[in-house]
Formats: sequence, structure tokens, C-alpha cells
Amino acid sequence: MSAEADDMEIPVVVSDLPSTVLTEELISDYVEYLKVDSSQEEKRFSESIDEMLTKLDEFCGLVDMIRGDSTLCLYKTLPEISMKAAEMQKVFDKIDQLEAFVSIVSKNVHMMEEHVNKAEAKMGSLSGIKKMITSLVSPKHSAARSRTNSRTDNFQPPEIFSTSEYFPKQP
Repeated sequence: MSAEADDMEIPVVVSDLPSTVLTEELISDYVEYLKVDSSQEEKRFSESIDEMLTKLDEFCGLVDMIRGDSTLCLYKTLPEISMKAAEMQKVFDKIDQLEAFVSIVSKNVHMMEEHVNKAEAKMGSLSGIKKMITSLVSPKHSAARSRTNSRTDNFQPPEIFSTSEYFPKQP
């Protein structure tokens, strides 16, 4: 019997051992520690995905709008701008012609001013008043003087522009 008693082991209850109690407490602590409430994380993750999808939809709408505007610009607005630019070219040409005309008129006015200044220098700036006074004092002398002045000072008008060259008659 004694050999049988040796072969037979006495069942030991694990819960009775002091280290087993500590192990069970440790296990329960780890279970509590490892318990993860993923519902909050899942909710935040889902909200983040929804927000990104909304922004992606807005971006796609913006891209579609830009494509539409680009198509509108390319096929409608750009040809209209080209047509207006061609029409404006006529206006630009007229402006250039007008600038040339103004330049010629300015040169002619300057030339006429020079002629007037020369005539005033020859006749004297108060020549009209002098003539009037001298004609009152001695009418014969003034008439003889005017005949001699007309013979010596032969006025020749300078050639100036003709407006018909620059502004043809409209039909």
C-alpha cells in the first residue's frame, strides 16, 4: 500500500496557494487594463472619414465647376474676345491716324506762329494802332506808305494740311 500511496498524488487545490491569489488578481487587473472601449475610437474614426468624404465631394464639385468654366472660356469667351480684339484693331488704326493728324496740325500751327512772329517783327507789334493814328494825321502819307509796303512785303501763305486728305467724305 505504501507503493500505491506514493504513486497516487494528492490533489492540490490551486486557489489555496498564496501565489495563486496574486496571479488571479494580476490576471483580473490585466483583463481590466486590456479592456478597450473601441466604440469611441470607431466613432471618431467614422466622423473623420465622413468629413474627408465631404471635403472630397466638395473638391470634386469644384474641379467639375473649373472644368466647366474652362470649357466655357475656351469655346465661348475666348472666341468672343478674339472677335472684339479684331474689331478694336480698326479703332486702334483710327487712333494711330488721328495721332498722325494731330502731329501734322501741331507742326502747321507751329509754322503759322513763326510766320506771325516774323510778320509782327517786320510790321511792329503796335502796327495797327500806328496805322490808325498816322492815317488820321496824314491820310496821303499813310496811303503812299501802304503802297510801298505792299510792294516790298509780298506775303505768301505757307502750305498747310487739307482736312479732306484725312477725313474723306462719308457716303
